[in-house]
Amino acid sequence: MKTKKELSPKIYKTSSGKYQIHLWYKNKRYRFANGRVIEEELLPNLLEEPEREHMAQLLCSAFQIAIAKGWRPVDKKKEAAEKKKRLSSIADVVLERKLKFDYSHYYRRDLIRTHEQWNKYLKKQGLSNSLITDLTIDVIAEFVYEYAPSPASMKNLKRNISSLLRDELETHGIFLNYKRIKLPRTTQPT
Repeated sequence: MKTKKELSPKIYKTSSGKYQIHLWYKNKRYRFANGRVIEEELLPNLLEEPEREHMAQLLCSAFQIAIAKGWRPVDKKKEAAEKKKRLSSIADVVLERKLKFDYSHYYRRDLIRTHEQWNKYLKKQGLSNSLITDLTIDVIAEFVYEYAPSPASMKNLKRNISSLLRDELETHGIFLNYKRIKLPRTTQPT
């Protein structure tokens, strides 16, 4: 079996005359037709021959330089899976899904507002890029206590944040007991 030399870009010409850069990294082949991933505006396939071949050689050299500086190709499937597991993206996914349903205007408005507050809280606490496995019920409780101005609104905020997080967290095997968030009692007017 022939082994491939990793991180060694090669020029490949397709049967249609287009140029690509092929390289292997972690036993996976990557193909690039331009230099955008390395932040270079090299687009050989927009040119006519013989400039196209010359630009492809420049593109291959640009990849060699980028690799020498530490650049590595990213597995887009893995990156998308990791992004889904970030705290900041969980509420985004659920909000997008819930807004497609025919819920009341007020419920939709409350979810949007809670989503905005949640993202603001995550940024403020430096938790935006944390993994969902880092989320505890204490983090959610702090959010509810900090962003709800009154005991009555705490109940609504707790319900809304639970609605935005619970299903997606449970899908990933994370079960939090929202009953542990103790709220002050509200007095009923008589």
